[in-house]
Amino acid sequence: AKEFVNLSVNPLDASSIGSHEINSLSESLIADTHSLAKSSLNGSLNADADYEVKGANGTATVTMNGGEDARDVAKAFNLVTGSTGVTATAVTRAKISSLSASDHYSFKLQGRDQNASVVNATISNVNDLTTLKDSINSVTSDTGIVADLVNNNSSILLIQNEGFDIIIGDLTTKGISQMAVKAVNKNDIGELIDDTTTRTLEGSNNNNDSAAIVGQVTLSSSKAFSITPGDAGNHFTSTTAAKGSDFVSLNNIDLSTKETASLAMARLDSAIAMVSEMRSEMGAKSVRFQSIVNNLTNVQINTERHMDFLEDAEFTTETSKLARSQVVQEASTAMIAQANNISRFMMSFLNQFK
Repeated sequence: AKEFVNLSVNPLDASSIGSHEINSLSESLIADTHSLAKSSLNGSLNADADYEVKGANGTATVTMNGGEDARDVAKAFNLVTGSTGVTATAVTRAKISSLSASDHYSFKLQGRDQNASVVNATISNVNDLTTLKDSINSVTSDTGIVADLVNNNSSILLIQNEGFDIIIGDLTTKGISQMAVKAVNKNDIGELIDDTTTRTLEGSNNNNDSAAIVGQVTLSSSKAFSITPGDAGNHFTSTTAAKGSDFVSLNNIDLSTKETASLAMARLDSAIAMVSEMRSEMGAKSVRFQSIVNNLTNVQINTERHMDFLEDAEFTTETSKLARSQVVQEASTAMIAQANNISRFMMSFLNQFK
């Protein structure tokens, strides 16, 4: 009585399972030198931008020191995953969207290495950037940046899978040529979207010849969560307002490219975690039901055993009462018989004196 167990099973179809996510924005800025681009990007991220994370497992604070790249932010969030249930990944994407003219292009490219690598390429056709792509990939071992041709070979997508900032700096050309650079973000369904802001690098002078791109951080969890930054200079928002996660179901995944397939794998992992949590809850309730059944079975067995004891005890008592009643009855009969004998003796005794 008064014992209640609540058990509910959520839908587990493809539209109901997936990942709760928050994505930061990969942004770019332009500067006059390579070093200034890097320092300006770091300066835009404030040391007071600590994040309060409220997740399924609890609440924790992610501490920032200022100037972190996406990789450092992801590592900081992952340090408190056990307390929040939120995991983080980081990728930096940028695009050399176009070159203004056929020319010789030379610039410094920096990714994971502290020292920038020099990239040189002579472009004879601005609609075919294969030479520039190959030159960038020749220093991948130092930068960690991989270049792929997109837009019919007229653009180059740069990907730094570890989340380090991408710095394209000190661009020089022989002629009056320009390089257009953009940050690239992924949307909720894993599509790569160019940032609306284009950074045009000037190769013919020392002004506006460098660009810095900060990576994109993706926070994910099998349950809803929120983050609240301590300063407007942060990776996720331009304010200090709380930002809640958005649910992305397995219906919204794309396996058409390597990049989107990697994103799909992360969401599948989160969906599997949701199913595992449901199985764990059902397993826990099953164990509780079994425990209750075992307890009631023990109560039943003990009750029946004590009933046997009581019945045995009552049988002994009643047997004793019956024996006593029989003794009393026999004694009464004997006394009545004896009393009758006395009457007859007295009558016979008196008859002797007639």
